[in-house]
Amino acid sequence: MLLRALSRRAQLLYCSFLRALFREALLALIMVDRCYLRSKLVAQFSREETSLLVLRVMVGLIILYDWVHPAGAFCRSSSVDVKGCVKFLQQQPAAKAEPLLNALR
Repeated sequence: MLLRALSRRAQLLYCSFLRALFREALLALIMVDRCYLRSKLVAQFSREETSLLVLRVMVGLIILYDWVHPAGAFCRSSSVDVKGCVKFLQQQPAAKAEPLLNALR
């Protein structure tokens, strides 16, 4: 019985460790995506759909991070700069950015 309880506890700790790693990986992807969008590399895309895809990936990652993190992505203590991402989306043409802003709301 005690061995079973210890095994279950070890399994829960391992799952908690994996969740923390997943959150950190999502955070790293969000930061890389945001830096990529702010750099001049986006101007090198020949098709506009590519930059739109990068914007959609950023919004999807923020939503996923909000679901996975216990406090969420929209709290003040969050490591994600949601305010900066929203400001960046607002700078885009309304036809591209409005559906993405609605997804974040």
